[in-house]
Amino acid sequence: DILKDKELSNIIIEKDNAIKERDQLLIKYNQLSNAYFELQDELKAIDNDLLAVAEAENIQILRYDTRKRIKGLIYDHNNILSQPSNQMTTKHDISNRISNNTKRSNNNDYNN
Repeated sequence: DILKDKELSNIIIEKDNAIKERDQLLIKYNQLSNAYFELQDELKAIDNDLLAVAEAENIQILRYDTRKRIKGLIYDHNNILSQPSNQMTTKHDISNRISNNTKRSNNNDYNN
């Protein structure tokens, strides 16, 4: 009878230890789970920041390209105005100059 009581007591102790260990593992699991979700949120925030930076860089590139094209158009316009009146430029000539200026601008973009 004493042997059975001792075995039963050991089984109860093992069960209590297993429950305590399980509880500790659940706490660790919850902590890790919370940390994982916090990291996911941080990664989303970083992704959003990177997207914002990329958009800002694209806007800067577009602004730079637009400024270059405007400068080219002003240059062409000044050339047209500086021509003697007997060499009047046709709309077709102006269109070609704008087209060439845009191509020149685009080629410079690829080279830079």
